[in-house]
Amino acid sequence: MTITQQQLRYIINCDVEELVLLLQEDYQYTLVDAFDVVYNSKLYGKLTDTKTGLYIQSPLYQYQYLKEELGLT
Repeated sequence: MTITQQQLRYIINCDVEELVLLLQEDYQYTLVDAFDVVYNSKLYGKLTDTKTGLYIQSPLYQYQYLKEELGLT
Protein backbone atom coordinates (compact mmCIF):
# COMPACT_ATOMS: atom_id res chain seq x y z
CA MET A 1 0.00 0.00 0.00
CA THR A 2 1.33 3.41 -0.93
CA ILE A 3 0.60 6.45 1.18
CA THR A 4 0.54 10.05 0.02
CA GLN A 5 2.91 12.73 1.28
CA GLN A 6 -0.02 14.32 3.11
CA GLN A 7 -0.78 11.06 4.90
CA LEU A 8 2.89 10.63 5.77
CA ARG A 9 3.10 14.14 7.25
CA TYR A 10 -0.04 13.45 9.28
CA ILE A 11 1.37 10.20 10.68
CA ILE A 12 4.70 11.82 11.58
CA ASN A 13 2.98 14.82 13.17
CA CYS A 14 0.84 12.50 15.29
CA ASP A 15 3.96 10.61 16.36
CA VAL A 16 5.73 13.86 17.26
CA GLU A 17 2.71 15.01 19.27
CA GLU A 18 2.72 11.79 21.27
CA LEU A 19 6.48 11.95 21.88
CA VAL A 20 6.15 15.52 23.13
CA LEU A 21 3.35 14.53 25.50
CA LEU A 22 5.41 11.63 26.85
CA LEU A 23 8.42 13.88 27.51
CA GLN A 24 6.18 16.34 29.31
CA GLU A 25 4.55 13.66 31.44
CA ASP A 26 7.65 11.65 32.28
CA TYR A 27 10.31 14.35 32.53
CA GLN A 28 8.38 17.60 33.01
CA TYR A 29 9.68 19.16 29.81
CA THR A 30 7.96 22.38 28.79
CA LEU A 31 6.00 22.23 25.57
CA VAL A 32 8.59 24.28 23.68
CA ASP A 33 11.51 22.28 25.06
CA ALA A 34 9.86 18.96 24.26
CA PHE A 35 9.20 20.01 20.65
CA ASP A 36 12.77 21.29 20.38
CA VAL A 37 14.17 17.99 21.64
CA VAL A 38 12.05 15.88 19.30
CA TYR A 39 12.57 17.98 16.17
CA ASN A 40 16.34 18.17 16.74
CA SER A 41 16.79 14.48 17.55
CA LYS A 42 18.30 11.75 15.39
CA LEU A 43 15.03 9.93 15.90
CA TYR A 44 13.14 12.65 14.02
CA GLY A 45 15.51 12.22 11.10
CA LYS A 46 14.73 8.52 11.08
CA LEU A 47 10.99 9.19 11.38
CA THR A 48 11.05 11.36 8.29
CA ASP A 49 13.12 8.84 6.32
CA THR A 50 10.49 6.47 4.95
CA LYS A 51 13.15 3.87 4.18
CA THR A 52 13.55 3.18 7.91
CA GLY A 53 9.86 2.37 8.38
CA LEU A 54 10.07 3.89 11.86
CA TYR A 55 7.10 6.15 11.20
CA ILE A 56 4.77 3.13 11.19
CA GLN A 57 5.96 1.89 14.60
CA SER A 58 4.08 2.83 17.75
CA PRO A 59 4.98 6.08 19.49
CA LEU A 60 5.97 4.09 22.60
CA TYR A 61 8.44 2.10 20.53
CA GLN A 62 9.80 5.35 19.09
CA TYR A 63 9.92 6.84 22.59
CA GLN A 64 12.30 4.12 23.76
CA TYR A 65 14.71 5.12 21.01
CA LEU A 66 14.36 8.79 21.92
CA LYS A 67 15.05 8.11 25.59
CA GLU A 68 18.15 6.12 24.68
CA GLU A 69 19.34 8.93 22.41
CA LEU A 70 18.83 11.46 25.20
CA GLY A 71 20.43 9.23 27.83
CA LEU A 72 17.21 9.01 29.84
CA THR A 73 17.13 5.24 30.22
